[in-house]
Amino acid sequence: MVNPDSALALLQSITPPQSGEKLAWYNLLSAKAADKAYINTDDEKPLQFAADYYTGRGDSLEAQAYYYLAVAQARGGKYAESILNAQKAEKVALNLGDWFFAAMAERNLGDAYGDILATDKSLEYYARSIENFEKAGKVP
Repeated sequence: MVNPDSALALLQSITPPQSGEKLAWYNLLSAKAADKAYINTDDEKPLQFAADYYTGRGDSLEAQAYYYLAVAQARGGKYAESILNAQKAEKVALNLGDWFFAAMAERNLGDAYGDILATDKSLEYYARSIENFEKAGKVP
C-alpha cells in the first residue's frame, strides 16, 4: 500500500492533464490523497471541475466528487454551498447503496450544520452517518 503523502507527492510530480476525464480523475485523486495525508485545503476549483464532469453519471465518482467539493467548501466557510453538495453526494451514494460515502457525506453535513449552529440538523445527520457507517461495516 502506498502512503497517502507518497501518493500525493507522486501526483504532484506529474504534469496535470489539461482537460476532460483525465483532469477530473487527477483532481479527484489529488483531493483524496491530500485528505488522507491530513492536508486541508479550501481550493474548490479543481473539485468543481470534477463534480461538473461527473454530474449525472450516478456513479461512485460523482458521489466522491461532490463529497470532496463539499469538504473544501466547508473548510473555506462556504457552508450553504457545502451543504448542497454534500446532500448531492449523499443522494448519489444512497442510490448506489454506497453506505460508506453516504455516511461520509452525512458526517460532513453534521459538521456543516454544527458550524452554523443548527444543532438539531447536525445531530440528525450524525445519527444517519452512524447508521450508514455500520451498514458499510465501518466503525465511525
